Amino acid sequence: MSAHVLGRSTIRWNNGKPRISAYVTAWHWLSSNKEAGDSRPADWTTIGFAEDEFEKFDDRWLISRRSVKPAAGLAALGSPP
Repeated sequence: MSAHVLGRSTIRWNNGKPRISAYVTAWHWLSSNKEAGDSRPADWTTIGFAEDEFEKFDDRWLISRRSVKPAAGLAALGSPP
């Protein structure tokens, strides 16, 4: 199970197309620890930097490219599997 929360987003226009960037905090719960219950603390947390590029298709802006990179190592807290 995982949960993600975006930080403040920045929107920039490049050649008439929007590009959105934001830091993301993500919490992860391993299924191997599920016996501890659903309300347990996350097994590990990470911070990433995400960028989405958009293309207009049928009058709608859709994500054409997504890039997500770790911003604080692979794990900011805890240890991934």
